[in-house]
Amino acid sequence: SRFFAGWTGFTVVAYSTTVEIRNRFFHTIERDFKSGSADAILMDNINTGDIILFSRRWYNYHIPTAAMIIFDKYFKGSEFDHGGVIVDNLGVPYLLERTPSGGVQCRKFEERIRHSKANQIILISAMPSAHLDSVLSEKNAFQYVRSKIAKQTDSEVTLYFKGLLQQLIFSNSRVVTCPSTALIFEFYKTLGYNSGEENCSLKNIFAREVELNIQHNKSCTSCANSINKSVTFSSQDTLIRTK
Repeated sequence: SRFFAGWTGFTVVAYSTTVEIRNRFFHTIERDFKSGSADAILMDNINTGDIILFSRRWYNYHIPTAAMIIFDKYFKGSEFDHGGVIVDNLGVPYLLERTPSGGVQCRKFEERIRHSKANQIILISAMPSAHLDSVLSEKNAFQYVRSKIAKQTDSEVTLYFKGLLQQLIFSNSRVVTCPSTALIFEFYKTLGYNSGEENCSLKNIFAREVELNIQHNKSCTSCANSINKSVTFSSQDTLIRTK
């Protein structure tokens, strides 16, 4: 047992050290987006409510996050294991997401993409809607984001495994097992939209197996002159990065 414990400890330390060295010395941070480049054009055309999905390689992350990625990819069969939602602030897009260890954060989209270790990143665009535009003009989405950062400190890993254990032990299907989708739907709920699919997975979102037409509350003052009172998403993905 001592030999096993010693070997396990050595393996954990060796793996963690390898990840740290790889991230510190071999992970390349991309240059700033150049004016007129495909990245800059894309950034100019993304809007509040758009969804960004990430596919990560487990061996680039420390053990808790690596375990979560492995479970998603090999047991749930999900191609994407992390996601966030775009929030515009005075013309500058930010990405609202629940990070592996830092709780909810909101970082500039450009910086987030440039620093990402993900091997694939895609954009799922919210379809243009006069009703959604009206709602966003009435509510300060970025102020909501700032309040979320201040209030929520639970990390993606903590919520993921907490929900997984509750589901396995207590057979509670209502617990959150995908922190990314939960945050995305919670963001829309703050704008007044409701959905019965708050506990779906990123796999469901990517495969369009979920009704992504989040119905708006009837009490909304923006509904009076609007015919389309739902948010729908494009069936076409936009590839942002692949490695």
